[in-house]
Amino acid sequence: MGGHGRHELAGQYAQMMQVPFVIAAGSGFKGKTLEDLVEQIRSSPGKYNFASTGNGTLVHLGGQLFLNEIGGQAQHIPYAAGSEVAVALISGDVLFSVANISTVSPHFASGRIKGLATTGPQRYPLLAKVPTASESGVKDFAVRHYVGIFGPPGLPAEIATNSTAKSTRSCRSRECGRHSKRKAIWPRRSAGTLLPLR
Repeated sequence: MGGHGRHELAGQYAQMMQVPFVIAAGSGFKGKTLEDLVEQIRSSPGKYNFASTGNGTLVHLGGQLFLNEIGGQAQHIPYAAGSEVAVALISGDVLFSVANISTVSPHFASGRIKGLATTGPQRYPLLAKVPTASESGVKDFAVRHYVGIFGPPGLPAEIATNSTAKSTRSCRSRECGRHSKRKAIWPRRSAGTLLPLR
């Protein structure tokens, strides 16, 4: 942080994407909806497992936050990669995961993994048929991750403007669009916000 104070402002000069997660259930889930999952977890506190991509990751924290919101208990099982989370769901080693969309959505069509709800404030365009957690009864649950370009306090306006313009052009390119669709990412372009460093 150099000589800057703890609460100096960092400039978010371009937000390139904002992506929710999806609450996904595997073969151990016998219901159809998020409400069914909540009921299954609550009916047997501590019986079931949930998967993440490692301790302290957003997938881990999202899963625990979900349990806190519904008043449920489940054992956390960390894995080394998203592909391992998908395998654990399919095999029934874990009941659910608040997972990265790109990791589990390829298995939705086959039914091997069920996408029950996304975790943004509105439906995710690439999974338009999947309701949000709020629509499904978990009103205060929202988890998203962001990718953006940040700079130090006092970054010259010319540099900030130039970075924003270049990132915007990149996000609008056909190549970026194709890549985003493959990865289940929805590009989001905004600029000029100031975020406090914590």
